[in-house]
Amino acid sequence: MEKIIKKIKQELKISPDSIQAESNLDKIKNIGIKPPKDVDSLNQSLFIKTFFWVSIPLLFVGISYVGLVKAILISFCSSLVITLLVIFIAEKFSDVVTILYGGRQNIISTREQMQSLLGTAKLAKMNKDYKRAIGIVNAILLQDPKFYEAMLIKAQILQEGFNNTDSAKKYLRKVIMNTKLDESVHVWSSALYEQLGGNTLL
Repeated sequence: MEKIIKKIKQELKISPDSIQAESNLDKIKNIGIKPPKDVDSLNQSLFIKTFFWVSIPLLFVGISYVGLVKAILISFCSSLVITLLVIFIAEKFSDVVTILYGGRQNIISTREQMQSLLGTAKLAKMNKDYKRAIGIVNAILLQDPKFYEAMLIKAQILQEGFNNTDSAKKYLRKVIMNTKLDESVHVWSSALYEQLGGNTLL
């Protein structure tokens, strides 16, 4: 549950690239993040379920062939190895595991969480609270570096709030080079880049 929040908290110290957006866990929770179900608890549940799903059939099959004592030993060892392998795979694909074992209703994707948080950054920008806005955007990009809408908002904040045209153009170039011509974020970034005196023919 704390992974996304911890990553956000780690970013919150800045230049404009690291201005503190929120000072504590409660404030971060209050700006739109709904943490997904705790992956550690999911892994515990997955461990127990997998161990029993594997060990019980192996135990019954083993009893028929090698006797009770050997069957218990073989079942335990085999189930432990298989379960640890499943947990390892689960950690690599934690979102899938959350859906399968925690229920789809319990997961909000990282991008959805970041989109909610970006709305808070936009509001802070509208209110000219640029330090808070850029801190939130930095936290978003730390968690989701390919969130190009957030990168565009960061460029706007750097230009409007800090008069840092060079840095703003740097982020706009990243957006332009990594998005398709017909995407809204590409069009908006290109327009702003031209306004700042850049050449969109990168």
